Order: sequence, then structure tokens, then C-alpha cells
Amino acid sequence: MNLTVRNHLLRQSGVITRSQALGAGLTSRQIDRLLHDQEWVRVHPGIYRLTSVPPSPEGGVRAAALWLGDTAVLNEHGAAWWWEMTPDAPTIWTFTREATASKLEPRGDIRIARAYIDSVDRTRLRGVSVVSRPLAVLRTAIMLEAALPGSGITLIDRAKQKRWVCQDDLEHSFRRNKGTRGSRAMRRLLDRTGDRAHSELERMAVRLLRAAGITGFTLNHKTRLSSGRPVELDIAFKDRRFVIELDGYAYHSNPDAHRADLRRANELMADGWIVRRFTYADLLNDPDGFIRCVLEVLGA
Repeated sequence: MNLTVRNHLLRQSGVITRSQALGAGLTSRQIDRLLHDQEWVRVHPGIYRLTSVPPSPEGGVRAAALWLGDTAVLNEHGAAWWWEMTPDAPTIWTFTREATASKLEPRGDIRIARAYIDSVDRTRLRGVSVVSRPLAVLRTAIMLEAALPGSGITLIDRAKQKRWVCQDDLEHSFRRNKGTRGSRAMRRLLDRTGDRAHSELERMAVRLLRAAGITGFTLNHKTRLSSGRPVELDIAFKDRRFVIELDGYAYHSNPDAHRADLRRANELMADGWIVRRFTYADLLNDPDGFIRCVLEVLGA
């Protein structure tokens, strides 16, 4: 195998295009012989994989991207995985092409969407055209949230915590894609993870408590710790010295905020308060568990 062909295969996870092979000096007959001898296997039209290289998610992405060409952009969960923001590769790879591009039929695990993507929301990463990090987060969060409420919110929170994106990045990307498929779901997720998240989280907790017949609590109870520090407690059962703390994005936003919140919790417990913390995902995915925990503390 000549050096140029070898370099293509090494760089592209064992995948090569017919045009690359021809450009490297192989003839059509030599390519056909490699296929006949099963040294190469055809993955897509004009796209081959070295048989000794086992199929892999990365190889699958590269093969699809080479087949679809640079006008196709890796999107949704596959894009988040390519950005290394999710641990598991999806079962379906979604690529988006311009509506004016020639039509190609989806193949196997490849889904082809036709839509406009702003140039700001596309980039090239490790040789593959992919949507930007903010758009990958939003598109993937929509899918995750639909499958398991709270999981999309968790992805957005983690992306902010890891500083992969900030709220402004997400808001700008949303505005560029407003009116496209899923944009309403994007808006709801942004509201639940942005500046308005905490108030909505409180409303959800109050609805669950009242539906369970639990009363005797005060919202945003202001008190002063023995250290002299004034604090505002999310939901306080003052007579029982029990506080429910609700962790929206601010809790996860950065290490300093996290340390400050731990100090606050420690001071509350030192003053005799029982502290229980809950996240958006807790209330969405396990409301019965939330109520059960509250009742256990109240001794009901």
C-alpha cells in the first residue's frame, strides 16, 4: 500500500474515498481488486474501509461525512458526541444539508435533514463539518429531554459547568435558529436553565408539596445564622428547622459558587437546620422520591 493511501486511512479511522485512492495513484482496477480480495469493504457509494479496521463510531462518522461532502454538517446528538460532551455515541447520526443541495436518501444509521444552518453555527472539528458547540448542546438537549425529562437540562447545566458554553452563547444560537424545528423546545430549556430557572423550580416544588397535602412551609424565608450571616432559604419549615434547597444552574455554574453553597449548607446544619437538596432532574424524574424524602424528615 503506498504511503499516501496509508496516510489517508490513518487520518480517517481506516476510511478512504475512491477519489482519494485514485488521487494517491491507485487505478480503478487496483481498487476493484482490493474490494474483491476483501482487503477493503464498501461502506457507502465511493467510500471504503480497511477490512482489518473494525467498525467504530468515529469511523462511521468519517465515512458518512466523506460520502455526504462538506455541505453536510453533523448535528444533534452526534455533534455533541463529536465535541466530546456526551459519553455515548448515538445509534443514528444526523447530518444537515442545505435545502438546495442534491437529495440523498438516508442509509442505515444515517439520517439526512435539509435545513439552513448559519455559518456562525457551523465549524470544522477533526476534519468533519459539525455544528457549533452551543447549537450541539441545544439540539441534543431537546432530544434528551423528550426521551427523559430532566436529562436535557442536565446536559445544559453540565455544559455550563465545564465552560463548554455560557448562557449568552446558547441565547445567541437560539436567536439564529428561532423558528426552526424544535426552537420552542429550545426556548423552554433555556428558560429552565437561565436566570428564570430558580423561580420555576420553586413553583414546581410548591406544586408537588401542595398536591401531597404538605403545608406549613415558607418560601424564601429570610433568617440570620449564628455567625451573623443573613441567608434566604428556598423552602423552610421553620418550626421543624428543615430547609429544602433547590439547585438550579447557579449551584453548578463554577467551583467558587459550589464552595460557597457548601459553606452555606454547613453553617445551616451547624445552626440546627436539616438540609435537603434537590435539582430540576430530581423533581422531574422522581417527584414521588422528593415527597417521600420530605415526609421522612417531617416524620409524617
